[in-house]
Amino acid sequence: MKTTKYYRVTTLQGHQGRGRAVPITFYIAAENAVHASRIAQKMPGVQHSKIPTSCVPISVDEYLLGRQMSAYRRNR
Repeated sequence: MKTTKYYRVTTLQGHQGRGRAVPITFYIAAENAVHASRIAQKMPGVQHSKIPTSCVPISVDEYLLGRQMSAYRRNR
């Protein structure tokens, strides 16, 4: 039986020009931190060749609060 855990994953968003990147944070439900990081790396607009800068376990309440707004809108 797989247990779902919740993570706040910060990675770099690309397409800002040469050598520039902006951090973007996703709230992800996954089995473990490695799986959550892989999910974040595959999100649109993310620099896929870079590993996430942080992956922090969070509570269900923080996850639900973070999911209320799109990561892309929050990052503007």
